[in-house]
Amino acid sequence: MKNNKWFLFVVVISLTDCILPFFLALFYLGYNYMNMVLSALGSEDSPVRAIYNIWMLCLGVSFIFIGLHVYRSYESVAKYSRTCLLLITLGYAVFDCINSGFFSIGDSKNMVTIPQMIHGYGSVIGCTLFTFSGLIAAVMLWKSYRNAALLLLLDFIVCLLAFTIFVASENIGADSNGIVKIMTYEGLWQRISFLFMYVPHIVLCMITLRKKVNLGGK
Repeated sequence: MKNNKWFLFVVVISLTDCILPFFLALFYLGYNYMNMVLSALGSEDSPVRAIYNIWMLCLGVSFIFIGLHVYRSYESVAKYSRTCLLLITLGYAVFDCINSGFFSIGDSKNMVTIPQMIHGYGSVIGCTLFTFSGLIAAVMLWKSYRNAALLLLLDFIVCLLAFTIFVASENIGADSNGIVKIMTYEGLWQRISFLFMYVPHIVLCMITLRKKVNLGGK
């Protein structure tokens, strides 16, 4: 597949993952995207469970191929940094996406059954790893694409902040006021964090559209 097709593929996959949940939520009575996590769409009580879980499997497989493509496209980058990004991408694809496709959460956040535990701990590992993709991508581009690297560094900071608020939102009282109230919307912060998690791979694939990617020696 040519680089322009890879770039289009990454953009389509990323946008689909950001938009599809809003569409599926229309068929899930009582689902609130501001307060409910994405995994609820694939929960045992969700009417759109099958569609969402199949999508998660497709998303995971897609990012396995995307990770391998980026790894091969940046052969001139220090091996440790591109290997680190590959492992992070594979970790997200397997532990969060594919894992969520096979193992769903229950009707509550309590992890009671083994499948629910596998889903919960797997998602935590996968998403936490993927949060750092922007930082590693910035390191990869720092020498030859300084502006892009700075953009990715900013992306990492915003992503980490959004992900931290998402994780902490569960422990913030629902009766909070002001700016603290905004921090209680865990569904919103999860979506914001994912939006910024996808930026690094989009930028990396966009740079490969150049006829020759020169990023310095190994």
